[in-house]
Amino acid sequence: MQAAEGMLAASPSTEADLKPLETLIGEAYTEIDKAVTRGVLHKNNAARKKARCARYKRKVIIKANLWQPPADHPDYSKWAKLHAPN
Repeated sequence: MQAAEGMLAASPSTEADLKPLETLIGEAYTEIDKAVTRGVLHKNNAARKKARCARYKRKVIIKANLWQPPADHPDYSKWAKLHAPN
C-alpha cells in the first residue's frame, strides 16, 4: 500500500502510469485468494480487503482525472469536490 500511496501523491497523468498500481492490486488479490483457499481468511474478510484495494485504485483514478463518473454515480460528489473551480 505504501507504493500505492505514493501514486496518489504523484497523481498519474496517463493510464500507462497506472500499470504498476494494477500490478500491485493483482498481486494482492492473488495473495488474498490464496489465504481464503488455505483457510487463513474468511471469504467475507477477503471480499472487504479486495474492495478496499479497488476503492483505493478508483480514488487514484478520480484524482488524476482519468475517469469522470456520471452525475447519478455515488462517486460523483467526490469527483466534483476534487475538480471544482477554486
